[in-house]
Amino acid sequence: MKLSLPNTYAYIATRATIALCTALLLVTGLAFMLDERLLRDVNVWAKPVKFALSFGIHLATLLWLTSLLAQTGKAMTATRLALTSACVATIIEVFYVALQSARGRASHFNFETRFESFMYYQVMGGAALVLVIATLIIGVMVLRHARPNLSPGLRLGAGWGAIFSAIATLVVAGALASGMLSGAGPWIGSVRNDAGGVPLIGWSRSVGDLRVPHFFATHVIQALPILGWLADLALSRSGRKFHPGWIVGLGLVLSLVLVTSLFVQAIRGQPFIAFIAFTAT
Repeated sequence: MKLSLPNTYAYIATRATIALCTALLLVTGLAFMLDERLLRDVNVWAKPVKFALSFGIHLATLLWLTSLLAQTGKAMTATRLALTSACVATIIEVFYVALQSARGRASHFNFETRFESFMYYQVMGGAALVLVIATLIIGVMVLRHARPNLSPGLRLGAGWGAIFSAIATLVVAGALASGMLSGAGPWIGSVRNDAGGVPLIGWSRSVGDLRVPHFFATHVIQALPILGWLADLALSRSGRKFHPGWIVGLGLVLSLVLVTSLFVQAIRGQPFIAFIAFTAT
């Protein structure tokens, strides 16, 4: 789908930030293959690779969501501010994680120096909050200021997907970052490292892991618009007079049940996919 966006600083900055994430993904991916250092029992470059990929996808999703908006003054002003804030937050997150990996030091749950403690709680925590708020704003704008010709299922899926993703991510990531449930790390249980985790993703296969509900909460922003689009497509072909909002609503309820169930499972110290027979390396 070709994006129809104005060439203002916010949209240019967003495209540039996505390009930076892509470049950082390539650089850190190469470092992952060449550098054998370990941090918390996994390759020191595993986290920046995942961060560059995840944040790049999230920004690209936000940019696509803005293409669904009518080009009105109120919508564009809020959207430009949200996109610009999201770009700044993304740059802070991905580059600090990469910097710490280059130094062989943890970016998260690292309180060994005043600088690292400040960066984790104040700077990275603030950047994450800004990104959540930006996502929430764009979701609301899609619901209120979508293009007149936008199909209802896609509008509802895109808007509510962003809103739910922002709120659910705030709750789950807030619990994870605070350490109140898991201590200094995402794990809940006796094993407190990433050794033997699920390949690529890194989730623990032996104890509870709060990164699991975090992942699903965050990616509802992609899943629900797809569901809304499929609902529009199916209903248009069937010819039935059934509003696709019901299907999007069902998807929203199922998303809530899934994220809540995974959150409870992690809190109970139970791994998500321990039953899958992966061979630990």
